[in-house]
Amino acid sequence: MHSGSSAPNRDENPKWNVSNLLRGITPKSMMTEWSVVFWTTMSIAKTVLHKFVGYLGTQASELIWKPWYSATIAWEQTQGISAKDKTSKYTGPRGDWSQGYCYITGD
Repeated sequence: MHSGSSAPNRDENPKWNVSNLLRGITPKSMMTEWSVVFWTTMSIAKTVLHKFVGYLGTQASELIWKPWYSATIAWEQTQGISAKDKTSKYTGPRGDWSQGYCYITGD
């Protein structure tokens, strides 16, 4: 039964970092700070912060991910690596499914 208190492994004052922003996670503490710093309402701070986070994500994609992806593809081509080479059928050991899905034997 839930006692109403925080989970023991949950930080009361969670920290955030840029990767959170890149994933679209906007901390409430940042919204509060922006509201104070820019002397505006929480609603306006929230709107501006969400636009900023969207811009940050777009820039990360355009300036980091796309060049990295293009360089990786170019390198793979120089190495003779094709898309088919990167997908191979699994050849490792397989479990016994003769009794059906999720059936565990005592063997």
